[in-house]
Amino acid sequence: MLIPFEYIKFDSIKDASVFLKEHGDDAHILAGGTDVIVKIRARKLKPKYLVDIKGIEGLKGIEKDRDKIVIGALTTANEVAKNTHIKEYFPVLKDGAWTLGDYEIRNRATIGGNICNGSPSADTVIPLLVYDAKVIIASDEGERVEALDKFFKGPGKVNLGPGEILKNIILNIPDYPVKGKFFRVSRVEGMDLASLNMAILVANPDSISDRKVRISIGAVAPVPLRVYELEEFLSGKEFTKEIFDKAKEILLNNLNPREGSLRATPYYKKRMAVHYLSWLFEEI
Repeated sequence: MLIPFEYIKFDSIKDASVFLKEHGDDAHILAGGTDVIVKIRARKLKPKYLVDIKGIEGLKGIEKDRDKIVIGALTTANEVAKNTHIKEYFPVLKDGAWTLGDYEIRNRATIGGNICNGSPSADTVIPLLVYDAKVIIASDEGERVEALDKFFKGPGKVNLGPGEILKNIILNIPDYPVKGKFFRVSRVEGMDLASLNMAILVANPDSISDRKVRISIGAVAPVPLRVYELEEFLSGKEFTKEIFDKAKEILLNNLNPREGSLRATPYYKKRMAVHYLSWLFEEI
């Protein structure tokens, strides 16, 4: 049985922001609802007000704006995975979006909700990180831009102030060759949260001197993790066995999976992360 709450729907960011700011922790945003309703049913979330933002203009859709792709926060995971721009320019994100829940869930779940839920293993966040995504955050006072890797503060915690709403995700279209891969392992086939997910992106893969590597991993730290130390080490290098051995050492030193997870042991997560890293040395 759901805890009683008042449902309120707004058609502007300004009005929604003012209400959220006025009511603080008593108000919670409703987007796709795939996480919020579950939390309310489990009594992990007890809002007095559920603020529906689905009718607000400018929060939906995917558009190409010259050298950028702008994704509305209310765009569903299925819309992200099927979009021609995403398929062409950001295939690692397409693959991540396809793994989010099942088809029915992806028809409701929004990319903004997946981000703002603050999960360390969010399936759209891990690919977005290797594409250096930025987010536009709006309120009644205006807008601000923040790098996505600075947006996460801990499990379930993101950098949204009172009255702030995630509006858009911004991706710069690469003007150089890229090759990438999204990896995911879970306890069972089908719909399950990731035990570990990982994205690898290589810019200029065929030119050793110009090669740049980006790596992000989920479920190994309190927040989705960009492994900057490893990226710096691998960039501009030939991928030899000696480099792999050192890269493996750097990777493992950056991982800190928690004990007691129901989905996988720290040992298993580390083994899988090293296994996925080997793709880089086999395919590039």
